[in-house]
Amino acid sequence: MHSKEDVSTVISRLKAVVGVSSDKALSEYFGGHSTLMSNKKVRGSIPFEEAVQVALEMNVSLDWLILGKGEAPDGISSVSYTHLRAHETPEH
Repeated sequence: MHSKEDVSTVISRLKAVVGVSSDKALSEYFGGHSTLMSNKKVRGSIPFEEAVQVALEMNVSLDWLILGKGEAPDGISSVSYTHLRAHETPEH
C-alpha cells in the first residue's frame, strides 16, 4: 500500500498527460467504472497498469509518471499536477 499522496500525484500526472481534469474522466479514458481512480486513491493503490498503458501509447517516461523522475513530457508543466508532496519542489 502506498500513501494516498503518492497515488494522487501519479493520478494527477496521468490526468495531465491524457488531458483530462477529473478522476471520473480519467477512469472513463481507461474504460473503467467512473470511480476507478477514486477507489485507487482510497485503497492507496498506484495505477501501475494504467501508467504503463499511457507510457506506451503516448511515449511518456514511466519513471516520470510513477516516480516524478526526469523531465515532464513536452507541453506539460512539471507542476501542472496539484499534489506535490511536501518534500518535492518544482524544477525551474
